[in-house]
Amino acid sequence: MAQYRTKEGDTVDYIAYKYYGNTANRIVEKIYEANPRLSDFPPMLPENILIELPEQTQTTVTSSKKVKLWD
Repeated sequence: MAQYRTKEGDTVDYIAYKYYGNTANRIVEKIYEANPRLSDFPPMLPENILIELPEQTQTTVTSSKKVKLWD
């Protein structure tokens, strides 16, 4: 599990996007699950909090339905 130390103005969504490149696959919720004390803070986190970043599982979305943007 990786770690991240917050900087002034960080939010959990921003950290997820910065570290994982997206906020898909419930990653924000997984960060809160790995760090229950984060819910005690406002959305803009204080500086210098050490956060555990869980491993992100890869999921592949497949669909047999084709989408046409133009006919």
